Amino acid sequence: RKHEIEQQLNQFSQQRDSWRHCFEFIKLSQNQFVQMYSLTVLQNIISRQWISMEIGEKNEFLKLLQSLLILGNNNVESCPMFVVNKTVKLIVDIGKLDWPLRYPLFYSDILSHLQNRKSVELGLVFFLTACEECATPRDDLSCSRRDELFSLFCKQLPDTLNILTHILETCVAGCKPSTGMVTPPPSPTPHTNHEQTATNLSQMFAVDGVKLRTPDKNMDDKTSKIAYMCLSCVCHVFSWAPPSYCIQPGLIESIFSLSSIAIVSVSRSHCELATHALTTINELVARNFVPSDFGEFYVHIFSNSFHLMRLIASLRQRRLEAAIDADFIGKVTEFLSLFVGVHLRRFESNSEFPIFDFLSLLYDFTFHQYTNEGFIACIDIWSVFTDYLITKMANRIEDRLSARYKYEKVLIAVAGSVIGQFQLRTNQARLEELDDDTSLEDGATEWQSFLNECNELLSKIANLIPELTVQMVVDQWRSLFAIYYTMNQYVDDQTGHLVIPGENGRCKLHCTLRDLASLTQTLGRLSEILEQSDELVQSLVIELLDACEYCVHHTLWSRPSSNSDGTTALRGDFIEVHAQLMAALKAYNSTISRMSLSSDSERISALIARLTTGLVRLLCDGASVTPPKILQSASHLLVSIATSVRTRYFLTLDSVQLLYNFSTSDEFMVGKRIDKIIQLLIYRALSGALILPWQGVPDASQDWEKRAEHHARFMGRLSSEFLTLRSLVSSESNVENLVTHRPCIERTLTWIIDQVESLGAQSTRCKQVAWISIRPVTDLTIELVPVLIRHLDLIDQIMAFYLALFHCLRSQMGVAYIEETLRMIMGLFDREQLYNAVTNEGSIGCNIVEKFLQLLTIVVQEPGSAYSSFLPSIIGLCTEQINPIMINRPCHEVQSAVYTLLYQLVANRWRFFFKSSILSSLLTHPEDNVEHENLLLAIMRVFGQSFMQPDIELFRQTLGHLQDLNFKWKLYSKQIFRAHLLDSFLGVLFESLITRSHDLLREEMLVRWAIWRLSIRNHSFLYFSPGC
Repeated sequence: RKHEIEQQLNQFSQQRDSWRHCFEFIKLSQNQFVQMYSLTVLQNIISRQWISMEIGEKNEFLKLLQSLLILGNNNVESCPMFVVNKTVKLIVDIGKLDWPLRYPLFYSDILSHLQNRKSVELGLVFFLTACEECATPRDDLSCSRRDELFSLFCKQLPDTLNILTHILETCVAGCKPSTGMVTPPPSPTPHTNHEQTATNLSQMFAVDGVKLRTPDKNMDDKTSKIAYMCLSCVCHVFSWAPPSYCIQPGLIESIFSLSSIAIVSVSRSHCELATHALTTINELVARNFVPSDFGEFYVHIFSNSFHLMRLIASLRQRRLEAAIDADFIGKVTEFLSLFVGVHLRRFESNSEFPIFDFLSLLYDFTFHQYTNEGFIACIDIWSVFTDYLITKMANRIEDRLSARYKYEKVLIAVAGSVIGQFQLRTNQARLEELDDDTSLEDGATEWQSFLNECNELLSKIANLIPELTVQMVVDQWRSLFAIYYTMNQYVDDQTGHLVIPGENGRCKLHCTLRDLASLTQTLGRLSEILEQSDELVQSLVIELLDACEYCVHHTLWSRPSSNSDGTTALRGDFIEVHAQLMAALKAYNSTISRMSLSSDSERISALIARLTTGLVRLLCDGASVTPPKILQSASHLLVSIATSVRTRYFLTLDSVQLLYNFSTSDEFMVGKRIDKIIQLLIYRALSGALILPWQGVPDASQDWEKRAEHHARFMGRLSSEFLTLRSLVSSESNVENLVTHRPCIERTLTWIIDQVESLGAQSTRCKQVAWISIRPVTDLTIELVPVLIRHLDLIDQIMAFYLALFHCLRSQMGVAYIEETLRMIMGLFDREQLYNAVTNEGSIGCNIVEKFLQLLTIVVQEPGSAYSSFLPSIIGLCTEQINPIMINRPCHEVQSAVYTLLYQLVANRWRFFFKSSILSSLLTHPEDNVEHENLLLAIMRVFGQSFMQPDIELFRQTLGHLQDLNFKWKLYSKQIFRAHLLDSFLGVLFESLITRSHDLLREEMLVRWAIWRLSIRNHSFLYFSPGC
């Protein structure tokens, strides 16, 4: 039955005069479904039959639409609003096709509705719809028609904006829009007198300069609705109209006046109106490109914004700022962000611009925010401002000195207030609202994100004014640490408890400890700037070393409080201070390294030795005694001392010898006393201490042979259990036995992967020592591959192991060893295994294939002729085995790895395909001397097939690869490409443009000239190729 009804309705809509019946249905029926169906039929007639209709029918059709529109506007209760809106859309669709030749009154009708008191709302809907459909049309119109409509609308804008200004002014005045026509004033010219602009700047921004007309807080709902609709129209115009058509000072004043209603009224509708007014202003201010001739107009905007901020500040003085709507404050913040980020550079250098008045208002606005989110948004504005100053100061010394002198007081005030914002002593109520337990998407908690934002701004200010900023932070840190340094006095000698008298005393201590932890984190963030001052940073490093030793010795976090109520809070605070002190000290490892070689080296060495002993004690105690956060900071600090400071005496310390023995014990390697990440860090520190060169010691005195022997013994102890598996490899019956040793295999490979990856930037000598030590593990691992080929999780771990080796130690492994390894692995992948792996996207098998392709990618990037005999096998694997599977069952990860491998192969092994000679290079048109032609064509066809798949990222990737090959090797000019590939590539790219299957890449295909660069090699394709 439903199908029959649909067929009948479709047949009715195809009738020649069905539109006449539809108009009757709309007028006579009260059923919304009937009305909507009739309007849909009318819309289809306009889009499909309008061009072929007779002139008389068009006029009748349009007349009926207009009568329907008038009827709906006069009978709002009986006619649903969707009928009016849809009717407006239909009339605009006709205007989009016929205006101005066959429908000359289209825009005049819009203006007449706007100027009529009874139909002003209809006129606003009409104008907004016309702007959306005609001024910024979709791609259903030709380019020439779109340009024509845009030009026509721009010509009408001055008069239209004058009418809209009049409507807004009447709303501000509290009366309804007047009846009759509004005579538009002369359109303002964008050309202004720059001298007059400069002269009037100070007057416009003066306290008594611009005065906004504040609307009546009792504005009725109808007037508020009209104002809101009018602002929507203006906002849309600002989004597309050229700036020269938007210059209406009266319009800007009216918009700002409406924005101020949020300050005098708490009505929700009025706050929404004010917020929308600021949204409209922001749409205009967001424009980055503003001709210099429009400077005075933008000054007018900013002078109004100054007055608005002064109104907000006046409420703050009366302690009424919390009454302002949060969305409105957010739009004010957005406006300030746009002004500072886009326009401040245009006015800051003008001596008449009151930059300090603006910064004063911004400062007041920032540090009186009543939400943490609002404060962070304002911090971002200050960050943009400091970025601008840093860029300006980097240009010339004169600019650097003048900017620093000019803004020093302002920036220091901001820095001091920012520090106060993350101190519990001054901002406890606000800070306690932040969650410090739940991690967000970036892994940080709300409190950590808040502190990071503050520290980033302090870092930028310190870049501009290093001495004063750093001294301010250091002084406050020292005053807090002086309190912390006396905490051992409150430990009861008999019970070992921490005795803090009074609840008030515990509360103050809680604030002091949290503030100390926060400022310690700030010190770590400012390490790069502090290191520019040798005297200050050296004294600070000694204090940090003393502080860490103090923490390790007293372990105040382990002392229970005499009052059980304060135990949990104070324990967490002591843990945070301890962890942050070690993390901050790690940031100064380069300074510690320099000081260990200075005249004061004995003192520094003694401090490092005592600190190392304390760190080892914490790490050996394990998670059962030491909190995880302290363990993590201690292990990172130990890695820093071992691999960055790299003192010779580190290996001779008794505590380090103890750690070597303890870390290779079964209790440590297999037990669960310590986290795996901490375990990796300890092994990295011990391995680095053995093979990394000591600081300040000549190469002849590095004692490489003895250290290599110790490192090999250390790695042998770590992998001793793994190496015992060799006896199980010889027989296939032992496979299940091998699988039972899965934890040992995974554990050993994970340790070595981490150590190898840490050697990426080290010297050849270090890598050679490491390779000799892990060679037995590598030899056994390659024997395990064919035995464990069915256990994909272990093979995936082995592939990650070889990926780390190839990245860091391929030179030490040698060409023959690598090629033998790759051939063995490649021989294990049969077609069935590849099919199962590639077709299961996201599976372990897919990850294995992806990692293997990455191994091959590393190999083909090696310079010279190494691995040349292996290249045909690589190409065959990609083009003959993997690619046919991907065509039917795409897998993004594997496809991306294949295309990257083939691109790197062609780019780095170009001579494998094109042999050049001195004689051919001297010819005007040298012939291509192509070798392995079939292999090259196979690679290019794989690239071409990627253009026929829906994955847009792969399309972009392959397009970029081809562009790079053409830029580097002139691929498109080669005879083999022009003869066999050019027409196919052009055809598939043009098909993508025509079918719009990859419309997001239109810019890459056209703007980046991919099609053009291909077409210039074969112009005839554009005119004679079939299907184009």
